[in-house]
Amino acid sequence: MLLPDPCPSSLLLQKSSSRPRGPLETFRPQPSAVLNSVKRFLPQLSAANQQLQMAAPGQLDIQNLEDCDGPVIEMDLALIPTCEDSSSSSSDSSSEEEDDEEQDAGKVDGADQSEDRDTAMMGEVTEHNLRLAKDSRRKKPKIEELGGDQPRR
Repeated sequence: MLLPDPCPSSLLLQKSSSRPRGPLETFRPQPSAVLNSVKRFLPQLSAANQQLQMAAPGQLDIQNLEDCDGPVIEMDLALIPTCEDSSSSSSDSSSEEEDDEEQDAGKVDGADQSEDRDTAMMGEVTEHNLRLAKDSRRKKPKIEELGGDQPRR
């Protein structure tokens, strides 16, 4: 008994037909509306930057907007510090564990180097960004029953 061919030859790609015949043709893409608007905006931005450089620093007060007659653009920005080793959070936690192990082992020099590295990466330590190390030596509290003579309720 003959089974039908699961892939008819009409569905198979022919290697010779997939190749373009003749030399490849290059062409210029259509002009982009976004690219054109950026090209028009860049000279305006450059002129505005030059005007700002020529203006006296006392004239420009970007924090006081009460006397401003023109339009004001408000931008909310977030600054997130980046670490030198930003591969993953798991590597961060493992480095914290290594720092804890160094401190537990009594390596004072290693702890000093760790603090210097942290200060260089994250800036000055203040009460707002202070993070205390976990005390891994803390013992779990013991459960003790007091007054064993009393009946349970």
